[in-house]
Amino acid sequence: MYEHRGQRLLSRVEFAQRVFSHFLLASVALSLALGMGVIGYHFIAKLGWVLFAAAANAIVKRQLPCRVSSGAWGGSQLSSVL
Repeated sequence: MYEHRGQRLLSRVEFAQRVFSHFLLASVALSLALGMGVIGYHFIAKLGWVLFAAAANAIVKRQLPCRVSSGAWGGSQLSSVL
């Protein structure tokens, strides 16, 4: 995959292709991890789509976990657990 120190350096085009392929691989891995977290929140914690997306996003950002409480008009509110 990578060249040995005795081999010639990559051209700019080849290097750009390598960077793009690594970026694409990292994006796919991150999307899969976030998707698994979102699906887990939906089926295990029985949260609605917006709520589990916010909770999964908070975990990715390394924030405090979110707690769901019912709002005054039947809605839901997210608050951080201290």
